[in-house]
Amino acid sequence: IVARACAIWCSLVSNACKYGHGSKVIIRIDPTPGSLELTVENGGALIPADEREKIFQPFYRSSNHGGQRGFGLGLLLSRKIALLHGGDLAYAPSPTLNRFILTLPKQR
Repeated sequence: IVARACAIWCSLVSNACKYGHGSKVIIRIDPTPGSLELTVENGGALIPADEREKIFQPFYRSSNHGGQRGFGLGLLLSRKIALLHGGDLAYAPSPTLNRFILTLPKQR
């Protein structure tokens, strides 16, 4: 499961640092009997509510990017990798934090 999560995990942590605008990045690993849940949070500008459904589309970049360079492919590829392995990647913000949750099954 670690090998499956590595590419996605690296992308999420990189995004959290890049778009967190200096805020603390919080990383959690929560094992359950059937899956592993990896959560990455940062206090950067939240993705606007009307843009959240688009962030996993190819070449889409949210307006909260703060001038950071990118191609709009990282979240799309990360989610596709998760889905190919029977998992999922979701954006689930709190009122003050961007939160991405990666869930992968322990066995397939």
